Amino acid sequence: MSALSDRLAAAKGERSIDDIVARAGASGHRIDRSVVARYLNGEHGPRPRQETLSALAAGFDLDARELRGLAGRPPGELGPYVPTSESASLTSEQRQALDQLIKAITRGASGRDRRAEADGTALSERHGLLDSERRVANRRSVRPGNEEADEE
Repeated sequence: MSALSDRLAAAKGERSIDDIVARAGASGHRIDRSVVARYLNGEHGPRPRQETLSALAAGFDLDARELRGLAGRPPGELGPYVPTSESASLTSEQRQALDQLIKAITRGASGRDRRAEADGTALSERHGLLDSERRVANRRSVRPGNEEADEE
């Protein structure tokens, strides 16, 4: 069994799988009882989805960061990323590009990404950012000692 499954089995105690599913549901997470059973028995894949880990954490009353760590993922923070107020001025294309970048970062470096890093391919090319986003990024620079990005 995996470390994740061992931790879930230890946290289960006398609760039934239906109790765990109900507790997750009460916290706003949907998870099927067969999924809970697979995780308890160590019959899960090597990279559980974030949604699954969050539902398991809620159902078993555990810290989601702990479960992410046991699943081999970066622990991260508890809760979603909230962009700064300046994000209100982003276009739909820019928001989609940022969403793609966040997904690419959280997936971890695939073999293709490691090859791209080795040969110096730009981040925007590796992750398919839109041409307009590259143009915006190229117009902005951060100067040493100045935390604000300035238009050039």
